[in-house]
Amino acid sequence: MRIKEVQIKQFRSVKEAKFEFNQINAVVGENNAGKTAVLRALNSFFNFENEKESFENRSHQFAARTNSYITISFSLDSTDKYNNQYSMNNCLKIKFVYYYSKQKVEYSIESNNGKKKLTQEEFKKIISPMEFVYIPVERNQMSNGQYIFNTLVQNFLKEYTSNRDNISSEVKKAAKNLHKNVLSKLERKIKKQYLFNTDYNFKIKQSDDINYRVLLDTLEVILETNVGGYPLDKYGSGTQSLATIAMYRANAKLNGKIIVLGIEEPETNLHPQAQKKLINSLSNSLDDNEIQAIFTTHSTVLVDQLNHEDIILARRKKTDTKFITVLTQIKSTFWDNPDIEEFKHYQYFRYKNSDFFFSKYVVVCESKNDCQVIEKLLQEKLKEKIFELSFLNADGKENIKYAYYLLKELQLPFTIIVDRDYFYNYINNSLDSSRDERTGFPKYDFSKVVKRELLKEVFNEERLRNIFGYRKFFEFISKRNFLSMQYCLEMDLLCSSKAREEYYKILEVPKANQNTNYLLTNMKKRIKKIEVFMKVLNSLSSKDLPESYKK
Repeated sequence: MRIKEVQIKQFRSVKEAKFEFNQINAVVGENNAGKTAVLRALNSFFNFENEKESFENRSHQFAARTNSYITISFSLDSTDKYNNQYSMNNCLKIKFVYYYSKQKVEYSIESNNGKKKLTQEEFKKIISPMEFVYIPVERNQMSNGQYIFNTLVQNFLKEYTSNRDNISSEVKKAAKNLHKNVLSKLERKIKKQYLFNTDYNFKIKQSDDINYRVLLDTLEVILETNVGGYPLDKYGSGTQSLATIAMYRANAKLNGKIIVLGIEEPETNLHPQAQKKLINSLSNSLDDNEIQAIFTTHSTVLVDQLNHEDIILARRKKTDTKFITVLTQIKSTFWDNPDIEEFKHYQYFRYKNSDFFFSKYVVVCESKNDCQVIEKLLQEKLKEKIFELSFLNADGKENIKYAYYLLKELQLPFTIIVDRDYFYNYINNSLDSSRDERTGFPKYDFSKVVKRELLKEVFNEERLRNIFGYRKFFEFISKRNFLSMQYCLEMDLLCSSKAREEYYKILEVPKANQNTNYLLTNMKKRIKKIEVFMKVLNSLSSKDLPESYKK
């Protein structure tokens, strides 16, 4: 039995969402995007009593006069004999509904025989092979008002003594020895201090049902190493967090069920290398009965280790009345696109920082220098909002498509900024042979569009072949998340007379050679050097920028 798909409707900030549930699932996104809602929805479905208070006080309600719906589809195998009577094509689909006005929860199941309401007992029996273990972000000694270590010990001892309690008999024997050797003497002392002569004898007596539980309050966890042992609370918060997760897992295993782990921010207080070990453990070292896991995260280190189909992106979207959470995920059909080679997709993304998953907007550029320049141009206009953007270096024109398809699939807002030769070839095929004899700027063959599957998919090629003038071209492609330089960044900068003057000064160009042709042909490598380029750019005011930069 495995979770196959989850649908959430009108729960907390989620209006409506659906996602596939893989072996490992990471819910990522910026702060307050609604990531926790996913785990709380799962916990509500499996462990309603733990979430009951949040339903009753309407913390889980999406909006007034709405009910919350959580539907989970399970895939079954031949061993699920009981559940197969309800299955459709080896799939079990159960719906959870909470009615706020009635303060009532209701379960139903969809089968080949139609929809059937379930009693609480029927629901619990159907999902009895599986347990969802929610591990909240606060993993200190008190979690959800309960010390997980005490719970683990009590549950373990309960199982250990279920057939025969040999531990309590030893506790009773120790209590008798304590009375015989120590407390009996105290009894006589008390009698001697009684103010009147009396026939009373004082007895100190243990409870008849004394058992091993009297020892539990004295227990603590010690972590031992080759240099000694210390109580868990003496270790760093990262070690405490991992130890607490281990105790949650151990406690869940006592029930002998299939376990689905739901962990809030497992990276908490862990350094990057420890985070990598953690995700490797979650991906490859789950016990046989821990078949799936889902976690929320702010860590780019964790996201870098995951396949993109295992990522559920949570974004905030503003409506007329409130912010809602939008959940997106690349579909199982994503790799069917013939223009996407899975190996090259991951070869490109594996060595990129995944911070773009946590941004409000992504700007894709052809190179790291382009990213630096575009960020500089936007800095003054956006001010602090610049930090809500991610700048993604495509490392070349051929990788643009991988960024485009992924961002589009995840519905993450983006703009792609490219050079003009992304759309049109040079008129004589090479840059140097296509330069204007007077200015040195290149000429393009606007009668043909470069053969790229992405351009075919996004644009009407006939329109691209019949657009005359940079401004009209810019306006046309901007409607499809693309922007283009007039030529390229360093060439466009030379369209500014102030920039040319600065270049002449920095590069010590003789008066006789002070023209664009000389800079573009004789000094083409030097004008591209980022330190020189940025020095020129920093010297310009906004009004001195070339047209493409102002756009």
